[in-house]
Amino acid sequence: FAMQEACQWLCSRFEAIQDQMRSPQGCRLLELYCGFGAHTVPLARSSAVGSVLAVELDKRLADAAKQNCVLNGVADKVTIVEGDAGMAGQKACAGSDVYDVLLVDPPRSGLDCNVRQMA
Repeated sequence: FAMQEACQWLCSRFEAIQDQMRSPQGCRLLELYCGFGAHTVPLARSSAVGSVLAVELDKRLADAAKQNCVLNGVADKVTIVEGDAGMAGQKACAGSDVYDVLLVDPPRSGLDCNVRQMA
């Protein structure tokens, strides 16, 4: 129940961001350490989020996130990348893609050096 409330609160923050942006396409989200998609799926289901690039190092979790996106009908809005969050995040931000929001849910070991430098 707590996770559901947290996701609802998070979606409301994205709606506020989208209102400020006045973007009918929704926010472009870069999510690092996405795990199995606990935040990815509800955010992608929100009309406030237009697209998600989600990064997860653990292959099993990345595969589970992909499956969760398919099962929840959001696979068309989400790209799951299996890889190091810091390296993938820096690569994504250095390219031509622009993200409106960076969401980081770090592992217990904390943020790696590359992700800390992005902040």
